Amino acid sequence: MPKVRYQGRTFYVKQDETVLSGLLRQGVELEHACRAGVCNACLVRASGFDAEQESLKTGNLAAELVESGHFLSCKTRIKGSIELLDPGPVDMFTLARPALTGLVVGKRWLGDGIVQLRIQPSEEMSYQAGQFVWLYHPDGQARPYSMAASPQRSPLLEFHIRRHCQGHVSRWLADELKIGMSVPLSLADGDCSLEDNMHRVVMIAFGIGLAPMAAISQQILDRHQYSRGEGRVGHAVSGHLLHIARDKSSLYGEAENSGLVDEIQASNVLDYTGLTGRSDLLATLASLNIRYGDAHWFLCGGSEAVYQTRNELLRLGVSSERMRFDPFESQPVRASTNNNNDERLSDELEPQPELWAWLDAHDRLAVITNDFYQQMLGDPMLSPYFGIHTARWDSRDTIAAFYQYLFTGKNTAVGDQPLRDQHWMVHADELFDYQMTLMEQTLKQHRMPGLLITIWMSYEMFFRDYVLKGTSI
Repeated sequence: MPKVRYQGRTFYVKQDETVLSGLLRQGVELEHACRAGVCNACLVRASGFDAEQESLKTGNLAAELVESGHFLSCKTRIKGSIELLDPGPVDMFTLARPALTGLVVGKRWLGDGIVQLRIQPSEEMSYQAGQFVWLYHPDGQARPYSMAASPQRSPLLEFHIRRHCQGHVSRWLADELKIGMSVPLSLADGDCSLEDNMHRVVMIAFGIGLAPMAAISQQILDRHQYSRGEGRVGHAVSGHLLHIARDKSSLYGEAENSGLVDEIQASNVLDYTGLTGRSDLLATLASLNIRYGDAHWFLCGGSEAVYQTRNELLRLGVSSERMRFDPFESQPVRASTNNNNDERLSDELEPQPELWAWLDAHDRLAVITNDFYQQMLGDPMLSPYFGIHTARWDSRDTIAAFYQYLFTGKNTAVGDQPLRDQHWMVHADELFDYQMTLMEQTLKQHRMPGLLITIWMSYEMFFRDYVLKGTSI
């Protein structure tokens, strides 16, 4: 079994899991965020390994970082043994170095604060639809942006960039970068792209997440067009594109100056649905899952929306092996052991008087909490993690008191730090998803109204990032 030596301890990881997942599963706190090789927050250094046996994934890391043994733990699977060192001080903006330059040959607004850039790279660049590159501000700061056009259509790189008021790089790209100017860029990276075993796909794009899905849609349409001729490129694929945006103007793929949706609707291999807001999202996901039961799913856009949709698909029975993600992270998330309780959670979470009124009646919170932990104690997957501590009644009382604090906004003796309690201990994605499924089933068994279940589970999802990314609250 693969073995990782870290901070004086030895950890065994599974053959099919990454170094990051294996260590998180065993309670090790490692910095991480997107888990897609985009943000580089999971950077570590390797020592004492067989270079011929192991293939460490380095993405677009700068050459000097690769030479010093740095690699991405979220993308690397090992075969033998390896020793890990902390990465040391690294400037997160300069993790990758520009590999080439690009000349801006086209720029126009697509509406809703989204600008389209068309860039001619200084040399031929190999990439797949759905991948991304880093674009660099003159001061060296960089951000990853997905390419929005299939490489088979044009040698130009196309980007759809939303201008953020606080976005240093995006404001420069939208406001100051002009046609005829040059921009440094990295080589392509990312694995949110078609694979040989994918014959039906469902692409879900939130907001600007449409960019990589547009490129994959073009690739699918082109494969169908050439499938009966000598110019066929790859196997035939069919499927559905779902775009979710805040309002009609944000569904920019439907605009006349885009042409994407028109091209899809003129084909017989792809279908399209556009949603404004998420009120119909759950029903749409359920319908698509029935229609495309054996499909592979692509999720792209803001990290919160991507992770929540991933959880819903897991509840619908979609295997994680049939999902690919491109969560757009604004900043890497850094692990911390700071236990300062001065920053109140109430700054981010609003009290829920309706939910608390229902829970307070008939002492329902205590009953639900006890029932949930009784089930965990008897569960073969969860009991090894929680059984020692949650068998104690005072531990369950503490957790119930923390829920009371969350839903009422009134501080209790437990304080503002849930990471003290095993309910929110750091562990792997799969275990968290399993635990949340059990929680939702418990709430339903106690006849909690559906709207209140949604509110409760949204609080659980709020803590997901802290639990799985190892950040402080």
